[in-house]
Amino acid sequence: MHKMIVGPLAATLLCAGAAPALAQSAGDWGGTWSGFYAGIYGGYALDTDAASSQHLGPFGNGDVTYQMDSSTSRISTLFGGATAGYNAQIGKVVLGVESDVSVGGFSKSSTGTLTMSGTAGDDDHAVSISVESVSSYSLGPMASFRGRLGVEAPQGVLFYLTGGLVVADRTVASTMTISTTGLDDEDSYPSGTSTSSTQQLVMGPTIGVGVESMVAEHISLGAEYAYVALPEAAAAGGGIDLFGLGSDDSPASFAGGFHSLKAALKYHF
Repeated sequence: MHKMIVGPLAATLLCAGAAPALAQSAGDWGGTWSGFYAGIYGGYALDTDAASSQHLGPFGNGDVTYQMDSSTSRISTLFGGATAGYNAQIGKVVLGVESDVSVGGFSKSSTGTLTMSGTAGDDDHAVSISVESVSSYSLGPMASFRGRLGVEAPQGVLFYLTGGLVVADRTVASTMTISTTGLDDEDSYPSGTSTSSTQQLVMGPTIGVGVESMVAEHISLGAEYAYVALPEAAAAGGGIDLFGLGSDDSPASFAGGFHSLKAALKYHF
């Protein structure tokens, strides 16, 4: 996790190194950060969970063989949004409050498949039973409400820490499908598809660091790294149990944390 934080943080610090040069285009800084502002931003978000895939099998005895496959994806998305806030400058210290709303492809999934195959009947015809479970996690519009504590540097540059609360619309869904082929009595085995879905507002803390620079009268550019820690989510099983496999007792679990790096353009009133 430390390596995942170092990368975005290094990029933010790189932007910080370029901030004084950007500020030169605004001339000698003689203004104040105090007042209201609004703007837009865009960035990239990356999950704390890693993507993975696994294949096992086939294994078993001569009568029945098993094969299992699983894979998980991670949040890796561009995002954008709008922001507004207020600063109060006291000497070189800048205190502020800020809120924003973000939209993007904040989603990931977990898929598992178990296939059992063998022979049955006097003619030893092929039979198989397949269980597939797909769970998904997605975040809709996401808002944050944060405080900011900054220090003004020369030439209209502001370095700051930020932290607060994130509220997001979270949906967790799961689908389980059982299919059979070659069975003499299809009705004696559970088959079909079962789905479940939950949607709720979730909240979690966020903390970050950033730099902002006045590049023209009333106009600033900034870069910010933030970590968001929403609650972990569990997707219930599909509600079908096949010989003790794939029941509601084995839900997929999704971590709620991710890193983000964004650039912002703001107008100061």
